[in-house]
Amino acid sequence: MRVEPSNLVLTAMKKAGDGDGLILRFYEWAAQKTAARIEVPSGATAAYVTHLMEKNDEDAAQRGLVHRQGGNINLTVDPFSINTVRIDYRQIDRNRR
Repeated sequence: MRVEPSNLVLTAMKKAGDGDGLILRFYEWAAQKTAARIEVPSGATAAYVTHLMEKNDEDAAQRGLVHRQGGNINLTVDPFSINTVRIDYRQIDRNRR
């Protein structure tokens, strides 16, 4: 897992409370509008900008700020912003053998 460039600081990474997703929280500290790039583990099926309460941010989705490209997520973040991104993974059927 990597968040770039260096003016972005990853502060939290945890399992989503409502499914097989991963929540990332990071902030921008250098007062710069920034093109963020997040390298994520393989198998991601979707990525969304969310609110702090992990609900999808419909306004951000409509502006097209999250773009998956291979194993990366690209989005634009504002100066001094706190950002939350949800990365979904396909649910594994644990009953299959």
